[in-house]
Amino acid sequence: MTCSETIKTGGYNPLPENKVPNTCCDLQDPGKKPLRVVIIGSGSAAFACAIKAAEGDAKVTFIEGADVIGGCCVNVGCVPSKILIRAAQLAQHQRNNPFAGLENHSPQLSRALLAQQQTARVEDLRAAKYQNILMTNPALVLLKGWAQFKNANTLLVRKNDGTEQEVHADKILI
Repeated sequence: MTCSETIKTGGYNPLPENKVPNTCCDLQDPGKKPLRVVIIGSGSAAFACAIKAAEGDAKVTFIEGADVIGGCCVNVGCVPSKILIRAAQLAQHQRNNPFAGLENHSPQLSRALLAQQQTARVEDLRAAKYQNILMTNPALVLLKGWAQFKNANTLLVRKNDGTEQEVHADKILI
């Protein structure tokens, strides 16, 4: 499966190659070994960059210290908050609906069921937008741990099991 096909299965629509310059990978000389790119983090910007770099034959390593991939938006920010905001809007419409023929009533709230639905949706999106892309693209690798710079092209990664690993890269993105 090509990277573009993987993107499409994740729900994204990649732009045609001639519309988006691939400056990261355009710096690579033809015939040389693949560019090594390391990205600290695994949110939407990290994945957008990684996918584009992989399309240019780069080998990409994500370094993620959090328990889950996907960054703030899908895990704790935009997605979970919007689910609760929408539920609150619907509850408010039940209390004060704008239609004369519909009776207002107090909604029955189950925080446990809302939390379950919220968690399920976050997990579904994380799988579709991040985990599936990572699993189906051999050019993308995830390393769990916390990174610090050793020099301009080397990171020291303190892995979650307590060990340390040096990671060398041609390009490092934060």
